[in-house]
Amino acid sequence: MNHPVAVAVTGLGRIGRKHIELIGQSPELRLLATCDPFNEGISGVPHYRDQASMFAEFPELELIIIASPNGLHVEHSLEAIHAKKNIVIEKPVALHKEEVNAIGRLAAEAGTMVFPVMQNRHSPAARWLKEVCDRNLPGEIYRVEVHCAWNRNSDYFNMSHWRGDANLDGGPLYTLFSHFIDTTYLLFGKWKHEHVTFRNFRHRQLPFEDSGILLGQFESGAEFLMSYSCASEGKNAWSEIRILAQNCTIKAEGQYLEKISCIGESVTNVCPLPNEPNNADQNHRKVLSDAAFSIRSGQFRGIPIEEAADVVELIETAIAQGRMR
Repeated sequence: MNHPVAVAVTGLGRIGRKHIELIGQSPELRLLATCDPFNEGISGVPHYRDQASMFAEFPELELIIIASPNGLHVEHSLEAIHAKKNIVIEKPVALHKEEVNAIGRLAAEAGTMVFPVMQNRHSPAARWLKEVCDRNLPGEIYRVEVHCAWNRNSDYFNMSHWRGDANLDGGPLYTLFSHFIDTTYLLFGKWKHEHVTFRNFRHRQLPFEDSGILLGQFESGAEFLMSYSCASEGKNAWSEIRILAQNCTIKAEGQYLEKISCIGESVTNVCPLPNEPNNADQNHRKVLSDAAFSIRSGQFRGIPIEEAADVVELIETAIAQGRMR
């Protein structure tokens, strides 16, 4: 029987502590240490302010989970790869496509593996959508729409030093809505931005927008529309992916795509709608389980770094185009 994979977590914010919780529930993983220059560690686990000290003390580490602020992902990832460690990187992998590619190149040279966290791909709705689209059941895709209106007030941005920072955060497309861009990319591939408009309705103290509209076109000719905002009053109002197609009309709803509906019996008769509940923690567990399997078997099972680079490129080019206006 394989012994558990030796893990450390770099970055002890909310998502880093969620990883620690999930590691504690997994027989495949064993937490040896944590690292964070800003936050305190957890009881009973050795804690370090820098990764170099952690690597020197625990050379047996096999997997590093990078859950630090977005703008530090590259630095922490490259340090871990130089130390011959496999890495799980929270979204976004980086703020620029070339940085993602640099991580991929160095990992290939070092013989280590990189596991981008795009956990919504493992949700029942996303898996159903992927199967339906791979089998071409919708027929011609006319339009794909993403609509998100979330609430992120000043308390959210004041909660951590990096939130709202241009270099460490990057903006809501990276931090809040990249999963919706990734799901759209997973199903239909890349699109070309034709028109991008940004607005800042409630967060004028921030160095970036809180709302935007993206219009584009897929290679197939299908239209793409995304409207997003973190300026909703009081609470999250909606999160949706809508697909208008030749044989069906589909709507996936919820922050983690918890609900899905489809008008079009030619689709649902062949591929019945999923009836299993969506569990956000379970989707994260799948990422960690895939990493453990890959390390022990030597066979990569996860999301290719090239796909993470494509998603970052879609966000990066939208921001560049929108901020030129």
